[in-house]
Amino acid sequence: MRLIWEAEYGTGDYPRMPHGHAPEQSYFCMLRTVLHQMVRLIRKAVFALVPATLFSCTTMIAPTPTGSEEHADGKDIYILMGQSNMVGRGEKKDLPTNFSDHEGVIQYYWNGVLGPSTDFLKQGDGSTPFPTSPQEYRQGPGLSFANAMISSAPNRKIILIPCAVGGTSIVEWLPNVFNRHDTETLFGVCLTNALAATKHGQIRGILFHQGERDAKDDIRSAYWQRVFTTVIVAMREELGSNSLPLVYAQLGAVSSKHRAARPHLDILKAEQRNVLIPYADIVYTDDLPIKADGLHLSTNGQLSLGERFAISMRRLQRK
Repeated sequence: MRLIWEAEYGTGDYPRMPHGHAPEQSYFCMLRTVLHQMVRLIRKAVFALVPATLFSCTTMIAPTPTGSEEHADGKDIYILMGQSNMVGRGEKKDLPTNFSDHEGVIQYYWNGVLGPSTDFLKQGDGSTPFPTSPQEYRQGPGLSFANAMISSAPNRKIILIPCAVGGTSIVEWLPNVFNRHDTETLFGVCLTNALAATKHGQIRGILFHQGERDAKDDIRSAYWQRVFTTVIVAMREELGSNSLPLVYAQLGAVSSKHRAARPHLDILKAEQRNVLIPYADIVYTDDLPIKADGLHLSTNGQLSLGERFAISMRRLQRK
């Protein structure tokens, strides 16, 4: 136990029996502390080694269209990944009166259903993740992004693959190393739906917005970039293109209450700024308005985020 303690704290801080405490009480406290540090060391080893191993095992694939050739002129498919700010917590009542859902031009695909974009405008209470109930997707950046993409290419039609789940950690997006198509994982469910949707068109890009939960944890925040890279490399590999455009959002402003609950927010945001994935672009959100809950983007914030996603996506697609 002393060796474990010294590996974490150094040789001078080994705990000694406090005056007035029974030996068994002191040793119990020491054992509990050492066990806690053992867990921390194991977690660090997992974050340091497993994602790196996954990354080193991937095979880079020549850039190819992600979808069958017969649909090369069909619909453009975009994958939405992340947590609650990608799901959306905006309010329908706050949408501008001229906002269009372009029904028939914008659709979503999930579990074999090619659904109408109006499902993204249902009120809902925002409590149920999309894979359980498609109608719970609220005013996120998806429709705003699709609208902006159509404005620059009015002859195109868009399908959104809404994989995001509120409250998820970046580690929950890692694939099963033995079976990336495992539908017991978020990665596998998303991948399965994305591949199935290619019978309707071609996958043109990935949108990703996540990290609020990981800002609470020192290890997950410190290793966010490495885990995120592993997720994206694996997804691109399974979709058949290492140049599939990726646009991801950096975490934005939160209330003082939520910042206090996320002491590693700045570390995580630095991790997001330093991502070195090719064919990728970061979108900044610090200036976007948030709701009264102090954590989620408001409807106006989500509309702006979708437009920023579209600007970056178009830029990547021109490369």
